[in-house]
Amino acid sequence: MKRICFGFLILIFMAPFAHTAHAADDNHEASDMLITANQVYAEVERIEADVLSIMKSRKRASTARIKTIAAHFKPRHVWQKTYEVLVKINIFRRAENYPTISVSALEPTKTLHPKMLFDQSQRILTELNLIKLRLNIQHSSPTPPVRKLTGKTSNDVYALLDKVSNDLDSLIGYGFTPSDVFSQAIRLNSDIELILQALDVTDDSFPPLKHKNSQPADAYRAAMQLLQTVNRLQRFLSIDVSDFSGLKKDTIRPADVFELIGLINAELQPIKFALSLPYARTPASKHYEAKIPADVEQLIGWSNNRLQQVHSSSL
Repeated sequence: MKRICFGFLILIFMAPFAHTAHAADDNHEASDMLITANQVYAEVERIEADVLSIMKSRKRASTARIKTIAAHFKPRHVWQKTYEVLVKINIFRRAENYPTISVSALEPTKTLHPKMLFDQSQRILTELNLIKLRLNIQHSSPTPPVRKLTGKTSNDVYALLDKVSNDLDSLIGYGFTPSDVFSQAIRLNSDIELILQALDVTDDSFPPLKHKNSQPADAYRAAMQLLQTVNRLQRFLSIDVSDFSGLKKDTIRPADVFELIGLINAELQPIKFALSLPYARTPASKHYEAKIPADVEQLIGWSNNRLQQVHSSSL
């Protein structure tokens, strides 16, 4: 089995690219910092209003509330929540026999600034406006003006986006399915494959056994184990580690697994950047059907087995 000296590889592999990649990241910082969480939150309020307008036109009532989430979210995690919202907009479009859009991914960065979240909020507003136009409610239910706010944080933005995501479930009539979650686990597995290739680690892993009676809680537990493996790699690369232990719940739905996979995906991006993969976007999701929690648990477990090959020999 081919193994590497991790530290030596990073010094050799990153040397030609590190200065250029970090300089490019820093060049955007000055302009990006003009946008704060306050402006992003104000835009998400407008998103919420548009979703509620669409729900009202379909006689769907909102039962979602803004919840306090026990975690410290960074902008990269908030971006994943905007991705989740766009995925649900796609599901609504499909249910309406309206062509779907490609939900894109960002190129990996060392630090994701609020400006990128502002940009993403405008994409969401554009998509919602197109739906309102299709439903002929754009004039009767205009998007409200932007409010001037203070004191908002990434956690506030994440919590409001989470409420919007739950409202979209009410609009669509159902939440994420295991097939939706499986498509995200595939994207995660692709990123891990890129990381192994960058580290020149031969992949001798194999998927764990499939437990046909698995439930979403089993897939969630597997994702938490994968997150711990990712955290170990982050610590070795001197990347800030996020604590998501407060997300644990008594009852786990496919949506909770989808959310955790998204957070893991966000944690992989600075790893990819540190390994001089600044242009390696996470691939777009594909459509799957008839997947069950056992498929999701097995795929996540395989991703963990693959990534642990780095840790077992190098950390």
